[in-house]
Parts: sequence; C-alpha cells; structure tokens
Amino acid sequence: MACAAEAAAGPTTTALADGDINFRFGGTTVCGPRFFNDGDEYEYTATGSSVQVGVSGTNWLTSGDASDVWVESILTAGTWSSGSTGTRFQLSLTRSWNVQKSGGGFKEVTGYFKFWDAATDGNLLQQTASAVWRAENEIF
Repeated sequence: MACAAEAAAGPTTTALADGDINFRFGGTTVCGPRFFNDGDEYEYTATGSSVQVGVSGTNWLTSGDASDVWVESILTAGTWSSGSTGTRFQLSLTRSWNVQKSGGGFKEVTGYFKFWDAATDGNLLQQTASAVWRAENEIF
C-alpha cells in the first residue's frame, strides 16, 4: 500500500517586532519596524535610516519564501504616521511602519504584528508580543 505524500512545509517566522524608543534633537524623529523581503528585520533609527535588529542580526523569516507570508499590523493605541493597520501585506516586498514626531514632544503606538500564510483566512504563523514604538523629539 502506497503512503500518502507528505504535505510541503510552509514558511516559519520568528519576528521580534519588540518596540523601540528613538530620541532626537530637532528635525523629525522616526521609530518603527521594517520587514525586508529577504527575511531581514530592521528598525528605523531616529534620523530615518534603518539598522538590523539584534546583536548579530535578526531574520523574521526562519524558513520558506517571503512571498508566501503576509504581515498585518494591529494597534491597541495610537496611529502609525506611515503604514496601515488591519490589512495583510504580502512580504514579497519590504514592508515598513513608523511613527514620526517633530517640533518637540512624542508620538507613540502600542501594538503587535500577525504573520499569515495567506492574504485572507489561512493559518496564523506568528503573533508577536505587544510592544511600544515611540518617537521623541526635543527642540532647542
């Protein structure tokens, strides 16, 4: 009797998306996560460039192909300056979210990310822990 073929393993994710606080004098302060389509996870620096997460670099994609993963931002407080919530985005492209603040004070969001194996329905691959992203700005 022939055995049934094993189902192909889908992608696996281990994103950190663990929040951040960025501070800057003058200009515009930026803070937020970036999930690159090559599997790398970055965060915005205070000046708007980006740096890879973790001491030796972190990959949100553990196995599989990025184009087989969709990411969704869920906020429980605040609003992103850039990036949508409640919509799944395919990670065949780099996806970014951030808060921005200029003119003194701060702007922050609290939330988490869900990683899915389909644009609708499908299986939840990962839900990150709730975290805070905060952009603080001071004027001279």
